[in-house]
Amino acid sequence: MLDRLRVIFGGFDWTDPDDRMRAFRSTIPTDALARAFGEWYFQYKRSSPDTALSLISDVFIEILDVRGEAAAEQFLDIADPSEV
Repeated sequence: MLDRLRVIFGGFDWTDPDDRMRAFRSTIPTDALARAFGEWYFQYKRSSPDTALSLISDVFIEILDVRGEAAAEQFLDIADPSEV
């Protein structure tokens, strides 16, 4: 339940690999995580374009490892459709 509240209120530190893994291992649906990440990532890539591509690559590999290929593709499609 606490993880769900963190997603709703932006409590995950998406730049922290441990926090991302906690999110991906949670029972929070992939689409909800993707929307929360996408809202944050939109601002992040404007302020840090030089590291944004590296971050989205790391995120894709991490969610692929934890939730599988279908979930990773769904996550990326929702979080940053321009990357697809």
